[in-house]
Amino acid sequence: MAIRIKLTDGTEFVVKAKLDQWDAAFRKATAANAMLEIQLPDGSIRPVDPRSIESFREEPEAAESLEEQFREAATA
Repeated sequence: MAIRIKLTDGTEFVVKAKLDQWDAAFRKATAANAMLEIQLPDGSIRPVDPRSIESFREEPEAAESLEEQFREAATA
C-alpha cells in the first residue's frame, strides 16, 4: 500500500506503508515529540517532523509505481 504525505510547505511524497501502520507511527511520534524517519525508494532516510504534516491519505494507484522504484533502487 502507498500513503501520500503532504507537508505544510507544500512538499508531497509517497511512502510505502499501510494506513494503520502509518497512523500508529504518526501518533507515536507526535506524542513523543519525535521525528518520523521515512525510507525513500533510493534507500535514503528522510526525517519528518510530524507537526509539519498537513495531511496523509491512502493512494492505492501509487503503490505499484512505488514498488517498482524500490526494486530498481535495490538492483542499482
